[in-house]
Amino acid sequence: MYFNDFSMTSFVALMLGGYLLQAVAYYKFFLKAEQPGWIGFIPIYNYYIHLQIVGRPKWWMLLLFVPVANFFVALTIHLDLLKSFQRYRYIDQVLGVLFAPFYMVYVAFGPTTYLGKATDLPKVQKGPFKEWFEAIVFAVFAATIIRWTFMEAYVIPTPSSSSHHI
Repeated sequence: MYFNDFSMTSFVALMLGGYLLQAVAYYKFFLKAEQPGWIGFIPIYNYYIHLQIVGRPKWWMLLLFVPVANFFVALTIHLDLLKSFQRYRYIDQVLGVLFAPFYMVYVAFGPTTYLGKATDLPKVQKGPFKEWFEAIVFAVFAATIIRWTFMEAYVIPTPSSSSHHI
């Protein structure tokens, strides 16, 4: 299947499927955190409760509407949710990013318990390799998103750059 064969119906179905998986995971996460589970199915409000559960400021909701910043904020609170539910190993973070909707359902319905706000949990000591690796991954993601969103490299042909010289 080529990208141009991908219909709007397929796109909407894919997006709704991803949202439904996230909502189902939120339902279970919220119940474990002693919040009403039905809130997981309410768009925007579920992110508000998510922020409360992980201990991030409520004004971060506004950042979810800012292009580029929303990617990093959503990723941060997503990983915070995993930490709040006993998933703070490096492999959990990788799986949580690469297979987000599926892994979140797996964790939510697994034998995890709510440990508390991720911001209040003790910080895990990282080695120098992990620190450098995370910094490099962040830099690559940031540069890619910024370049993709705001600017693109172009070559503007000029007479001086042509290969025809008299």
